[in-house]
Amino acid sequence: MRKVTILVGKAEERAKELAEQSFQAVVCDPPYGISFVGSKWDYDVPRAAEWAEVLRLMKPGAHGFAFSATKTYHRTAVEIEDAGFEIRDMFSWIYGKGMPKGRDLSKAIDELLGGERRAVTDPATPEAKLWDGWNTTLKPCCEPAALFCRPPEGTFAENALKHGVAGLNVDATRVGTSGGTRGAAFKDKKSEITQRKLAGKVEQLEKGRWPSNVAMDEQAGAGADARSQSGDGSKSFYRPEEHELDASLPEEFCRFFYSGKASTKERGPGNPHKTVKPVDLIRYMATIVLPPKPERVLVPFSGVGSEVAGCLLAGWPEVVGIELSPEYAAFAKLRLEKGFRDVEVEIR
Repeated sequence: MRKVTILVGKAEERAKELAEQSFQAVVCDPPYGISFVGSKWDYDVPRAAEWAEVLRLMKPGAHGFAFSATKTYHRTAVEIEDAGFEIRDMFSWIYGKGMPKGRDLSKAIDELLGGERRAVTDPATPEAKLWDGWNTTLKPCCEPAALFCRPPEGTFAENALKHGVAGLNVDATRVGTSGGTRGAAFKDKKSEITQRKLAGKVEQLEKGRWPSNVAMDEQAGAGADARSQSGDGSKSFYRPEEHELDASLPEEFCRFFYSGKASTKERGPGNPHKTVKPVDLIRYMATIVLPPKPERVLVPFSGVGSEVAGCLLAGWPEVVGIELSPEYAAFAKLRLEKGFRDVEVEIR
């Protein structure tokens, strides 16, 4: 039986109970600091003191992902960096189903000047007519995630031999069916390389393209994988074989990993969380940070279990989550027990 433990309480406090350097990675979806629908828990991003406790738990060279909002990514990244982590990259999840939530300036000006509109779209004053078509925001279609690591001891190679963690699991997360770039000596120097030379021989590569720092849903990918999570919602938890790209698609569509927003079925009935991440996306990210001999991964701010489920599907044998809300933790336990038969879930 694989094991999941969810510690209920503040991340910084419950993390103190865990042993130093006992985790090989961290995958999480922390508060964005945008006061989402007035939520008090989303008033601010986690501060450096909280990330310092996460740092203490990570083995040297261990990598992690932390989602954020576009307008607060810089604050999240700086807090992680100030805690002692090294920012390695920014991963972007791009989707087509964002909802603009800005303020119509023309309408706001009419309200300010007391102009009464005959119709909602019909400016009532000359000033409002001048600003007709202006708004305060763009449509949100991207969520960035910081990719970071605890600095290695020595080189990454030395750290790998000493601590069993280092770098990113590239081959396990390649996409598409051709165009891999593994190896240093290539026969063809064109943009799409599919061959390399080994001891005077040419080997055809079929491992797929090098994983990028971008993931998309099928709308943003202009017609790629029609069977993604945001389709008919036929899947509950992601299985790798269910997300293979359609071989009939043009090769140009096979450049990214595709994952849409979580479907109603994946969320499950009665789900109290309003910002659930798709499990297949988390599975992909948790595989990127999976070492050759995985042991434990930490999921602070574990919510209703999407990140935990993604880590289990990636092959992590033990997942430790930390969640502030007892309600979310309880729902995560039910959701995980329903989705996995070989996993023991404990709430403490």
